[in-house]
Amino acid sequence: NVTIFGESGGVDQYATGQKAINNQEGTWRDAEDGILSENTISQGSVDSIIGLSVDADPTDERTLYAWLACGEHIDDVTRLHERVREDPGHFIKRTHDYWYLWCNKEETDFGPMPAELVNEYKRSLLTIRTQIDDAGGILAANDSDIQAFAGDTYSYVWPRDGSLVAYALDQAGRHELASGFFDFAGRIVNREGYFLHKYNPDGTLASSWHPYFVNGRPRLPIQEDETALVLWSLWNHFDTSRSIESIKELYAKIVTPCADFLTNYTDSEGLCKGSYDLWEERWGIHAFTVGAVYGGLRAAANFAHSFGEKHDGDRYDAAAERLTKVVCEKFFDEPGKRFARMIAVDQDGNFSPTGLRTRPLWDCYFSG
Repeated sequence: NVTIFGESGGVDQYATGQKAINNQEGTWRDAEDGILSENTISQGSVDSIIGLSVDADPTDERTLYAWLACGEHIDDVTRLHERVREDPGHFIKRTHDYWYLWCNKEETDFGPMPAELVNEYKRSLLTIRTQIDDAGGILAANDSDIQAFAGDTYSYVWPRDGSLVAYALDQAGRHELASGFFDFAGRIVNREGYFLHKYNPDGTLASSWHPYFVNGRPRLPIQEDETALVLWSLWNHFDTSRSIESIKELYAKIVTPCADFLTNYTDSEGLCKGSYDLWEERWGIHAFTVGAVYGGLRAAANFAHSFGEKHDGDRYDAAAERLTKVVCEKFFDEPGKRFARMIAVDQDGNFSPTGLRTRPLWDCYFSG
């Protein structure tokens, strides 16, 4: 087993070119005949390709290494490159050992669970970790599928997605990662106590398809469940990690303003006002949203009572009780003998003539 970088001890062939402009498909076309042009530089929509060569018999085994070195300065890149070049196998083993330790740091009793499922559980944890920014943001997906038709990616932080993933991380004992997300949330929350559609990993506001004006009238471009689920997940984080020192700062940043927003963003009867659904398609009052808001209010009440803020705790409990009552009254579809998934509302928040929208319960999402 011979370890090589290429016959020359490095990159044997290379080419730099362009793609996606002037009808050019990409420099990979240069590789079809097995010989690269060795063009050294290009500009604009640039791509590149390298070639490594090895002379081997059909029964021989050879290992070839290639890597990308990244840094903020060319000197940093050069130093990193030289370190890896000395023994690339060492870096691969070191990386393997680190993530093996990371996956197995918790003494989890899997009981009779088959080894295949245990392996999938650990692989899932690793997959989740690859989508978490070191500054705390939990990204939806670092893929590029939608670049082909939208020129965009999914490398954004949705507070809803982040909250649900943080909940799973806490259940798995990865409290440090969940804590990072809530610190991130504390930096991005609107001063009025709600979260907007989505954010960039650095905390800046990301692109959105929720308009601020509809038919010339202002509309709050939110999905209210995103705000509520942060509270719900934050309480679970505290309940499982008991990290009082970190929660005390988030209480003022997240719990109080968000709970006050949920309490006040209601009509005269205590029902949530309109917002977009979790699929970002419809404006109205949604079963999933009111379930999430109930969970968020109860979480805020738990926080308030735990921190000795009895008045606030009673207010949030009362808001949750009002919401329960009005949902039972407004969402139940008497002819169908089931709860609706949505109440349609007009621009002024009044129930529209279409009224309740229903589907079988198994076709809906509900928050616990």
